[in-house]
This record gives sequence, structure tokens and C-alpha cells, in this order.
Amino acid sequence: LFNENDAKGLNVFEVENGIVDMTQTGDSFDSQKAINDAFNIASKAKYEKEKVMEDKLEMKQFRLFLRTLRMTYNFYEAFNYVDSDGTHIISKEDFLNEETKKVLEKWLGPKDNWEEEFDSIDMTNKKGEDAVLFVE
Repeated sequence: LFNENDAKGLNVFEVENGIVDMTQTGDSFDSQKAINDAFNIASKAKYEKEKVMEDKLEMKQFRLFLRTLRMTYNFYEAFNYVDSDGTHIISKEDFLNEETKKVLEKWLGPKDNWEEEFDSIDMTNKKGEDAVLFVE
């Protein structure tokens, strides 16, 4: 995907196309948000860049992009598992469902009180509306 001899850097479209080509899925739609978020985080890595490289990832940033993409994609997958209706919001009821708690324990380890855990995440409008948005 990234070859220093071909280009100094890759823009987000080249990264997306490269991922589609490498995974041979023909589509990056399911992971497009994760790719964009990881790209934005990696492209803001603090160090001097040429003006023409501002919207591209250099090799150092590309390594960070790959690590960030893996973490971000895993968060999306976990969130999407719990958010079965696709609203990008998890209700307290869904979070405290026994089946969901079993999966969460597998990913996060056992917790004494999942309701407290939910309440610590529930920052929707800082009002505690018994819903968690993905951005939280």
C-alpha cells in the first residue's frame, strides 16, 4: 500500500483504495468512517511537513494510521454489535442486556456493576439520558 519509491505520501482516497485493493472486498463502506477517523488522527501527528504534504500521510504517520485504524475499527465493531438497530446510540436497556454483558465481559473483563459502568459513559448532552453515542 505504501511504497516510499512511488510517492512521498498518501491522501485519504489513496489509502481507502489501497485498503479495498489489498482486502479484495471491492468496498470500504463498512470501514470508511474508521479509515477517515484514523487518517485524521495520524495526519495531525506533530512534526514539520512540506506544504504539499499537509493532506497526506508520510511513512511515519502511516505506521500510526495502521495502529489507530486497528483500534478504531475494533471500537466500531464492538459498538455495532451492541447497537443492533444501527442508530449509533446504545440505550441503557441494550447495554444491560444479559447477552450484551457476556460479550462486554469477554472484551473488557468482569465488572461488578455494569449499570455504574454505563452511567460513567452516559454523557449524552451531559444530562444522563440513558443513551450512549458512539462519539462518547
